[in-house]
Amino acid sequence: MSKPCLNLLLVEDSTEDQMLVKLALKKVIFPYNLIIKSDGEQALEHLINNKNPENAMLLDINLPKINGFELLETIQQIHQGSHYKPIYTVIFTTSKSNADKKRAESLSVDGYFEKPDQLQYYIDLLNNIYQKIFTD
Repeated sequence: MSKPCLNLLLVEDSTEDQMLVKLALKKVIFPYNLIIKSDGEQALEHLINNKNPENAMLLDINLPKINGFELLETIQQIHQGSHYKPIYTVIFTTSKSNADKKRAESLSVDGYFEKPDQLQYYIDLLNNIYQKIFTD
């Protein structure tokens, strides 16, 4: 039996962090598709227009044009009252601010992680996301 595919939307403006996620995905043992958007406006347009939404999103807070929190708030407003199933969302940021953590909680994100500089952390995070989506 084949494993389900992780369809991941990475919303990240740092090319270094994009590269680390790409490298980590090459080390995982499950199938995946990766879509990268470099700012919140591109991500919002993608999420609105995409007929086959991703099942997970790694989202930076500090993005050009529309920040990560504004993106989440807009998506929630658009789908308010509908039967929309939210994408499993993990905030992935350099922010250590308690205010940012509380705001993320208020938006019902599934995880909040500070960006590391070690590849293994990225691999572990992606494996954890996969397990949460497909085995819980």
